[in-house]
Amino acid sequence: MNSKPEENKYAKSAEGKTLKKILDNRQKFINLLQQERTAIGEPSEISHADDETEVDRGMYVAVRTRPLFQPEINHGSFDMISVSNPRIVAHVPKIGLTGSPQFSNNSFELDYAFGPEDDNDTVYA
Repeated sequence: MNSKPEENKYAKSAEGKTLKKILDNRQKFINLLQQERTAIGEPSEISHADDETEVDRGMYVAVRTRPLFQPEINHGSFDMISVSNPRIVAHVPKIGLTGSPQFSNNSFELDYAFGPEDDNDTVYA
């Protein structure tokens, strides 16, 4: 049986309509993301514990974001997570009342934050 009725039901839902507006404004969101990332600034250099007080701390919190998979890119998705060690920012896309693209940003401070460009040698050094 075909799933077209389910797809049409989703497309007509409020969430489906919002997603369509976001994808229709994809390039505007990407341009806005570039501005947001410039404002976040450069990441701090990753330093590892050299003295015993840091080693005794016992637990660190680290996050590593992944790159988008090709099917996600083909679907029109774009990366909405910015990493600037030790902070990550989740950019939640919204369409404003005037129809303009905007973000609601959620920022998280961690011990270490790694982006998709960081390899295993950097993460596990």
